[in-house]
Amino acid sequence: MRVRVNAVAIANLLIGLQDGCNTMLDLAEMTGLTIQTVRHYCNLFHRKGIVHICDWNEDAKGGRTLKVFALGSGKDMPKPKPLSTAQVCARYRARQKHADMIQRMAA
Repeated sequence: MRVRVNAVAIANLLIGLQDGCNTMLDLAEMTGLTIQTVRHYCNLFHRKGIVHICDWNEDAKGGRTLKVFALGSGKDMPKPKPLSTAQVCARYRARQKHADMIQRMAA
């Protein structure tokens, strides 16, 4: 499948990459492109060595799965290992305890 994007959108994408380390979601918001188009170009730029993975951010579930891209041919940061079941349960219990405390304070 061929994606057609104008030169201004690609220039904005490269400016976003040049300005600092950004996730694909950040780049999509900055450029106005869809996340699929940004993903396509980021993966293409990564394969060509134009960008590298400089960090990993947390997604909505708390896992560090969002790639943070930076312009340049640096070495990719390895993906962090997933949290253990005990760590996930401890985080869940801490969130529940915090929510319970907030509920008690509001009452």
